[in-house]
Amino acid sequence: MKQTIQETMKHLTRELNHANVWYRLGKPTMSDSEFDRKLRELKKLEENHPEYKCPDSPVDRIGVEPLAGLTRVKHSEPMLSISNVYNNDDLEKWFENTKAESYTAEYKIDGVAVSLIYENGKLVQALTRGDGVEGDDVTHNIRTIDELPLELKGDGRRLRRLEIRGEVYMPTTMFAQWNESTGNKYKNARNACAGAVRLLDARECAKRPLAFIAHSATHDPTIHSQEQFLQRMKAFGFKIAPYPIVVDGNEVTKYSFDREILAYYFRNEYQAGNNKIQLVEGYDFETDGVVIKVNDFAHRERIGFTSHSPKWIVALKVENYEADTRLNGVDWQVGKTGILTPVALLEPVEIDGTTVSKATMHNLDVIKTLGLKIGDTVRVKKAGKIIPAIDCVVEHHKNGVEIKPPEKCPSCNGPITIHKDEDRCTTVRCENSSCEAQKMTRIQFYVSRAAVNMVGIGDQLIEWLVEHKIEDFMDLYRLTFDDLIEAPHLGEKSARKIWDTIQSHKNPPLEKFLIGLGLPGAGAGTAKRLCSVYTSLGEIACAVAEELERIPDIGKLTAENIEQFFKSDYWRNLRNKMTSFGVYPQDVPKKEPVVSENLPLTGLSIVVTGTLNGYKRDEIQAVIERHGGKYSGSISKKTDYLVLGIDGGSKEAKARQLGVKIIDEQEFNRMIG
Repeated sequence: MKQTIQETMKHLTRELNHANVWYRLGKPTMSDSEFDRKLRELKKLEENHPEYKCPDSPVDRIGVEPLAGLTRVKHSEPMLSISNVYNNDDLEKWFENTKAESYTAEYKIDGVAVSLIYENGKLVQALTRGDGVEGDDVTHNIRTIDELPLELKGDGRRLRRLEIRGEVYMPTTMFAQWNESTGNKYKNARNACAGAVRLLDARECAKRPLAFIAHSATHDPTIHSQEQFLQRMKAFGFKIAPYPIVVDGNEVTKYSFDREILAYYFRNEYQAGNNKIQLVEGYDFETDGVVIKVNDFAHRERIGFTSHSPKWIVALKVENYEADTRLNGVDWQVGKTGILTPVALLEPVEIDGTTVSKATMHNLDVIKTLGLKIGDTVRVKKAGKIIPAIDCVVEHHKNGVEIKPPEKCPSCNGPITIHKDEDRCTTVRCENSSCEAQKMTRIQFYVSRAAVNMVGIGDQLIEWLVEHKIEDFMDLYRLTFDDLIEAPHLGEKSARKIWDTIQSHKNPPLEKFLIGLGLPGAGAGTAKRLCSVYTSLGEIACAVAEELERIPDIGKLTAENIEQFFKSDYWRNLRNKMTSFGVYPQDVPKKEPVVSENLPLTGLSIVVTGTLNGYKRDEIQAVIERHGGKYSGSISKKTDYLVLGIDGGSKEAKARQLGVKIIDEQEFNRMIG
């Protein structure tokens, strides 16, 4: 008997959904071409007969044509990060600050944060966190997640608008099977998930075994607590993290909540190999802690936010970002100003799911203080959980080799000098300004996001340009399209795009241009301070050291370095090229400083060191300045306070030596109210 159109559509829907599941498990039931053909057939039938369309249609979950690129979209409310605590004392302080009647605890899923927007019960948009203010539109990929409702169940269909936030992740067992089918391309499920979410072709994303767990929503007057939110999400068809519990605020203590909750959630078992706590009750995801939230939404409103994270939520994390390994050697890397930085060459070791084979050693003073020798067993930590650094010596090797700076530059074989900088740190410097390594790093820095931000100019291209076409970053502006097309790894389209990028950056913001110049001993903070006093590059180039030193937080040595830079032959050469190539940094309008004696940090010079829970580095700087203070990058006798975070480093010792008052992040927050 001949199938009706409706029966054909139902059959194709079942067949394609079944094929999708088995493809993700590495056991495809049909070829890619057959799958695409049947998907196009179903799509056409649905366009002609929408009344027969199945609710679980794969057409809604899998786009037919890939996108040209991801679109950046502003969030209705910022997607902020979560502050972390790692011990009983910090958790107890958080409870003391929040003073809630009840709290909820949920697993912290190790995935990718996504915001889902539903209108009239239907999914209309999905955004990544991005920078917290704007995210990438990844709706096409999120629709491919089988268990995620494209249309809300029950009362959810009557809601005009609802924004759900949660975590996209890849179940661990499914990741293992899928990753094996790719030749074990990915190190862990988190990396595979992050790559899948940002794919341009939804058909490729549909081949990844993704899942979604809802954990929060933007302001919704119909939801009054986290407990109620979780119940409604289940009713709407969402997965929520298993075992969410509510704890009475009157019973919260650092012992009952910390120890008992961790024991309840993790059964005191974890996988030490990659420092990820591994659930033992059959729940198929990785987690690195518990997220604790104030239950009542009205109380959350009263508690409020910092610029970085809500105050009513915290992650109790059990992590280990360190490992012991052997120091096999030292590599001296040449920076943009000629300073040589020692880099430890390590016996490869796993830390937080990544293989670490190199670590920073900072400078000769750190090497001397730690008593480091080649052959020693050392403890490596991820400073700020990102940058590997040697923390201490675990065991000295009996035949350890002393670490000495090279006698000549490892790049150009030029002369080396050793001296103390403004912070009294011992620096090793190559004095040859024509050093190839310095040229490379200066150009890399100039085009970087921190400076002028010429997107698309990578290290491989810079290396070829330095070898064949240019002497310094200013020569980028004289490159022709024909010059770029000669690069062996560039096609015509890429060369045209890079040439257009260079031309569009002939009038960079003055502050960014100053950063890109790489003024000796001066970074982003100094560039900002210069632009707060001077309106043009010409004014700065004519300034003398005595004048520059009067600017707050510009020391004598930095002022002298700036003056000497703008008197050097190197600068004259750059300036002549700028005129020839039409490069003119934008002037900045003169701003009268706003001074208020009522601001809590007025007149105070503040230095920040280490990793803070509530602020990123640029955020803490903005907060200090917004409250009347002066942010400085280095400790001096003029410093009033040092805000000390995790892994503070050498600035703490210098502050104690100079008698500078040291405060923690909590004390800083009390100061600004």
